[in-house]
Amino acid sequence: MKKRYKTVILSDIHLGKPISKISRLTSFLNSIEFEKLIINWDYIDFWQLGMLWMWTERDTRFMNYIISLVEKGVKLVYIKGNHDSFIKHLWHIHLYDVSIINDMIYIAWNGKKYYICHWDRFDYVCRHLPNLAKFMNLVYTVIYLIERNFIKNKDEFVPFSERIKTFFKKILFPKKMLYRRVAKRTKKRNFEWIIFWHYHLPDRRLVDGIDCINSWDWISSCTAIVEDMDGKFELIKYV
Repeated sequence: MKKRYKTVILSDIHLGKPISKISRLTSFLNSIEFEKLIINWDYIDFWQLGMLWMWTERDTRFMNYIISLVEKGVKLVYIKGNHDSFIKHLWHIHLYDVSIINDMIYIAWNGKKYYICHWDRFDYVCRHLPNLAKFMNLVYTVIYLIERNFIKNKDEFVPFSERIKTFFKKILFPKKMLYRRVAKRTKKRNFEWIIFWHYHLPDRRLVDGIDCINSWDWISSCTAIVEDMDGKFELIKYV
């Protein structure tokens, strides 16, 4: 019997990027049942597509798969991030069981209120040096295209390019600094819980009374946040 959840929250899928582990994500979603799917953006990597058009049939199949989930009754919430340079200019959109929004207040089954956002707005490089961020994204992709010729199992391998990216993010955005910003922002909104992404550094910790949950991605870690039928959130890794 499949495990059942109220809500599944995903982030940083990066369709159009050759290192995205779409097949594993599809297997994960097929292995469970859920009522709502929240994609906390970077679903389609428009930066990637704008520089090196690498959209493939598998990306289209996954898009159709998500549409089929909505047709079966799954509610889809789409939160904008930094790689969605096309859609992020659209204002809040609500169409049947699909919503495209900037951020959201999520009320769990147990009544707790969570603030959910992508958090790229607090990334200095993305906000003030967007061209540099896009250029570095191109560099990481080129490195991967070179190294993938030596990779046998692409679904299990963590690309060197992704490890470089994570290394620099840890240096430029230390976790202590990141979580201080998260806690300060959340307190201003009068919440005690927050779910956020963007830094590809999975973690969960209590900071100044704020329960902070940071998932990773579907490029290297294959992690998701799930809400069980009692309203409790859990950070899980699909292996």
